[in-house]
Amino acid sequence: MLYNRKGFTLMEGMVVIIIIGICVAIWGYHGRDHMKIAMMNEAKMFIDKIISQEKLYRADNGVFIATPGSSKYNTFESLYISTKSNKYFKTFTITVPPNTTGTVIVELYPNLSKYPDMNGYYIRGIYSVAKDTIEYHEFYG
Repeated sequence: MLYNRKGFTLMEGMVVIIIIGICVAIWGYHGRDHMKIAMMNEAKMFIDKIISQEKLYRADNGVFIATPGSSKYNTFESLYISTKSNKYFKTFTITVPPNTTGTVIVELYPNLSKYPDMNGYYIRGIYSVAKDTIEYHEFYG
């Protein structure tokens, strides 16, 4: 019996490293989409929560809570809403446009201390009483 050498050759090790590198590169490229999907899911759930609370307030009082669009909130005590449990979005605005009684606009802004590259990004949800639907829009810049 000639030499019975067990183990990997340098070439076999390099092939394994190259294959792992290709897999990591592919995952990294597609992994960004998963973060965007997670952000949209969180935004939709939070906007739905705010709109639900606005509907309850309107049922009790006859009007939506109108707030100026320039004010950003972390909590809104009248609606029992807080962003403490949110991962991506920490501030929001609730606006009822003038001369309308059946529209609420909710805008969510990302947590810039954790995701500084998301500056200028926000998600808007528009609720219409006439349609009883919420439209979601993403904005960059």
